[in-house]
Amino acid sequence: MWRPDPVEDQIAWRNGERSVARLVRRDPPAGVRPGTPPPVRADGTYLITGGLGGLGLKVARWLAGAGAGHLVLAGRQGLPERRDWPAAGKTPATAPPAALAQMAAIREIEALGAAVTVVAADVADAAAMAALFRRFGDGLPPLRGVVHAAVAMSALPVRDLSAAAVRAMLRAKVGGGWVLHTLTAGLDLDFFVLFSSTTALWGARDLAHYAAANQFLDALAHLRRAAGRGCRPNWATAARSSSEATRISSQVPQLTARAGRPAARRRWARASRN
Repeated sequence: MWRPDPVEDQIAWRNGERSVARLVRRDPPAGVRPGTPPPVRADGTYLITGGLGGLGLKVARWLAGAGAGHLVLAGRQGLPERRDWPAAGKTPATAPPAALAQMAAIREIEALGAAVTVVAADVADAAAMAALFRRFGDGLPPLRGVVHAAVAMSALPVRDLSAAAVRAMLRAKVGGGWVLHTLTAGLDLDFFVLFSSTTALWGARDLAHYAAANQFLDALAHLRRAAGRGCRPNWATAARSSSEATRISSQVPQLTARAGRPAARRRWARASRN
């Protein structure tokens, strides 16, 4: 007979055996050394989608500190033209506070030695991204790495999910991921990183559409890794503050290694019933 378990909240019966959820540590693939930093080149360009977000800017800062020569930060909103930045700083009313903070962050990144180009582009817009990719090697240094961190974040119970909310989530992550996958076909990149989430592994309240989008990124990473390239970290909590983003950015060297480190996987472990 089935009785409630005061300890286990996820139980499965399969072929007469009781299983419970456990995380099992996995060894890295053969030839991959955890913690090995990727090559970061002064003569290359590194593209970060969602590059003006808190996490995108932290990744940009790390890449600049590691010696990246040129960074392209792509986002749907972009920023004012460079010639207007001094005026925006003197008269804050001409730019929203978020934009002023982004400008200040970019100046700090450039002080580390990297040139930064901000591009207003929707990563899921294939034509706009194709136009950007044509600039690599023609006006911009050749593309050497991609970090896909774009997201249109929202949180809603399944019963309240609208088609518009689902489309927005899938557009940024799924559509954007596939556009980048297509445009980088045949390119010799140092890394191709997709920012996924642990919600893809075990879900989260009010984030069913987010979990689905990240499941796609996981599958895309497996597709690329089968061809010998690409990885994806399954972040636990997205950076919503500078301290959280700083903690996450400290892990970037391991995440951008060519093969990447596989995320922890939930497995069902057999357990005898007490």
